[in-house]
Amino acid sequence: MELTEAQKVAFLDKHIPHRLCLLTTFRDRQPWFRERIGHPDCDLLRAAKDSALISIRMFAEFLGLKTVDGKRNDAVFVDMLGGTSAHMEDLPNKERSVIGGLLRRANKELAHLTSDYTGQDEFNTAKALVDGINIIEGLLRKHLYEPLKRSFPDLVKEKPIGDDWHQLVDGKRSVPDFPRK
Repeated sequence: MELTEAQKVAFLDKHIPHRLCLLTTFRDRQPWFRERIGHPDCDLLRAAKDSALISIRMFAEFLGLKTVDGKRNDAVFVDMLGGTSAHMEDLPNKERSVIGGLLRRANKELAHLTSDYTGQDEFNTAKALVDGINIIEGLLRKHLYEPLKRSFPDLVKEKPIGDDWHQLVDGKRSVPDFPRK
């Protein structure tokens, strides 16, 4: 499948920044989460943690780190946007171990319901998840943004998806608590 220029722009300006927000929120909002422990909205920490894990899995596939059996006709990969593929064998051993462990964990815990979580404890820590987020973010910078000579999105200043980025179920819009472009 070949993408049009308009589709490439939409991925680079909207879809990928939105997913970067899903990837990095667990890491970047740790002080906020720390304050929420013991409050009813502490469940957002769990949602952010699983969001980061599934985003690691999605970006690993996008970058070429995770092989896809029977590639879907509509799947988008980094090279389709003008970037370069990453390869597990090119990662340092520690990074390969972290990404491999997190991918196994994502497959076991999020992509499928399974009965055996043996060997997942090492990668079921906040540190392992933050390490994985940092690795994926670094690979996106190196394999997508640098080859395209684009700035990495500033997720605090840029709104990732259209005008409805904070639309609620009742149709109301929440007001951002920080300046947006």
